[in-house]
Amino acid sequence: MLLALASVCGLGLLAEPAGRAVAAEAARSEPTALNACVRDGEVIGREQHRRVFMNVEGRRLMLVAPQGFRAILASPDQVVLVNRDCSCILSFRVAAAGSSAAASLNADLCRAWLTAGPGDLKIREEFSLTAANQSGPAFEVSFCADGLLRVSQVAFIPSPVGVLEFKLISSSEKFQAAKAEFHGLLLGFRISDANGKLEILPVLSES
Repeated sequence: MLLALASVCGLGLLAEPAGRAVAAEAARSEPTALNACVRDGEVIGREQHRRVFMNVEGRRLMLVAPQGFRAILASPDQVVLVNRDCSCILSFRVAAAGSSAAASLNADLCRAWLTAGPGDLKIREEFSLTAANQSGPAFEVSFCADGLLRVSQVAFIPSPVGVLEFKLISSSEKFQAAKAEFHGLLLGFRISDANGKLEILPVLSES
């Protein structure tokens, strides 16, 4: 299932086909290297928690992998997190680099990025989500892969290093559980302040 999901989304998830949405693509920048590494964190019960640390434009960024997810540094510009049964893929990348890109972020631009993806993609809902005390446009979309319905949420968050893209792709049957993991990922995301300080909170037991 991971390969099926990954083939549709690229491990560059919902990637735009060539020749489509030229204006939207022009607003994106070249891929931004994340300089990512995975580090072991707390052990709670039998579970080893892990954090992904990144360094972008002099800022330190951190993701906390949800329990039971493994981190895949699929490419220099993207982090992918996959659960045990491969029914949920979470990803992170810098969609457009630079503070100017973050300042000009709007829902219309994000919608154009999304609709440049798979031809059968449908936007089901538009709203906003928050990460690192910044809110941005978010979308719930659906599309078909190998004849199966996939559901995705995508959030575009402004930041000092540019527009951050957080993405969830899941089977329709397991979407609600996957959505909870996705929102937990957003909640745990951190970016350092102008002085380089990065807040690292301990992972707490769910029991």
